[in-house]
Amino acid sequence: MGMTAVWKIGAAASALLLVAGLGAHAADLAPAYKAPPAATAAPFSWTGFYLGGNAGYGGANGGLRGVLGGGQLGYNWQTGNFVLGVETDFQASGQRASNSVTTLGATFAETDKVTWFGTTRARAGFAQGPWLFYGTGGIAYGQVKIDGTATGTVVGPYSASGTKTGWTVGAGIENAIDQNWSWKLEYLYVSVPGFTNTYTTLTPNVAISYGAVHDNIVRVGFNYRFR
Repeated sequence: MGMTAVWKIGAAASALLLVAGLGAHAADLAPAYKAPPAATAAPFSWTGFYLGGNAGYGGANGGLRGVLGGGQLGYNWQTGNFVLGVETDFQASGQRASNSVTTLGATFAETDKVTWFGTTRARAGFAQGPWLFYGTGGIAYGQVKIDGTATGTVVGPYSASGTKTGWTVGAGIENAIDQNWSWKLEYLYVSVPGFTNTYTTLTPNVAISYGAVHDNIVRVGFNYRFR
């Protein structure tokens, strides 16, 4: 092998070593790369004020049946998996029934209506992620309205309304759609006492007593949480 060939081989080897050395040195100088931590969603909390609406159906004694709807306002406080809160709501009601009673020789034909009611309740529940299972109870108040006509030994039209305060108890489930919105399904049992009214529009005047209203209510609703 000639000197020229040896020189060429040596030059090529030197060049390869130089490139390898520069590459290693560049690798030493390059900053270490770390992938950014993966984003994690903030855990959902039920704590805070909320405002919402609802609609449902009620059935009470005396044949009172009908749809209802209204709004609610409340506050929740969560510690661990336990949630405590208070809620107040007001409902317009289409519950009504037509009744006819014959007594003392007179027939009383009337329409009874629950025109509105409201509740103010405590809530206590158990949260599992975006789900809340709760019980509720407190005071209830509402108005019953009566319109009727008597014929026979007692005659004339009559009308009255009574607004009474009673109590309510129930349970429900609520699910968070996102950090602000949630939907709920709720059952309430509402009981308000009856009343007695003397009708001066009847001849002769008659006092009529009405029993307590015991109402079973199922409703769905949406809530918006203020963050």
